[in-house]
Order: sequence, then C-alpha cells, then structure tokens
Amino acid sequence: MSKILIPRSDSVSAKVIEPSDFEELFSNDVIRDYVQSGFTVSAGSGLAVNIATGKLRLKGLFVYHSAQSSLSVTASNTNHIYAKLSRDGNSEAESWTFEANTTGNAPSDSIKIATCVVSGSAVTSVDQVHQLMLVQVVVKIHIH
Repeated sequence: MSKILIPRSDSVSAKVIEPSDFEELFSNDVIRDYVQSGFTVSAGSGLAVNIATGKLRLKGLFVYHSAQSSLSVTASNTNHIYAKLSRDGNSEAESWTFEANTTGNAPSDSIKIATCVVSGSAVTSVDQVHQLMLVQVVVKIHIH
C-alpha cells in the first residue's frame, strides 16, 4: 500500500507538485482531456492555419494559449491539428506545442483541436473539434 500526499515535500525543499502527479491522480477517468475555450483554428496565409488563444485540459494539466499563433500544414492533404505535451528527460511534462499530421493518428500526449482540408496552395476548409460543455450538477441528499 502506498501513501501519497499532494503537495509532497522532502522536508528539505519547498513543496512541489510535479506534472506526473496530476497525470496520475487526475487521469482521464477523473478529468477528461477537453478544450475549455478558444483554440479556434482558421485558414491562414498560404499553407498555414492560425490558432486562436484558449484554454484546455490535457492529461490533467491546464494548458493556456495566450497569443494567436500560426502552424504550417501539408499541401494537397487533410491535416489533423493537435495540442501536444513536450516532456523533459525525466518524462515530466514541461511545455506544449502544436502539431499537424496527415495520418489522423494522434501523437502521444495530445488532444485534437481541428481538421483542415488543404489544396495545393491554401487551406480550403476547417472543422473544429467541439468543446466539452461543462455543466455544474448539484445533488442534495436528505437523510432522515
């Protein structure tokens, strides 16, 4: 049996919550990966898409995109756009990035945010992945 304390401390340094703590304790059965807001993808100039600001949850971690960015896509293909975690040498999530591929196979540690169709020279259509609508449910239990 393990005993886990979050935040943890080694009694020498400050208490640290590692990304792996969130990934282990807030896995998909507790907090699903979802786009909370934003991350809207639109056709950019030529072979690029623009990705708007937004917030999402990925592997229990909070991901915030604070400024619009651009991502290159592959000509004459359907491109699948993902937000993806980047890991350090200890396999701890340390940052994130955008990735596009033409296979539709999700990269490790990623969430799909859009699919776009690209001609030989421009993005012709974009299909957003739907945001998860969060609903607050209040349950009252009366004990007699």
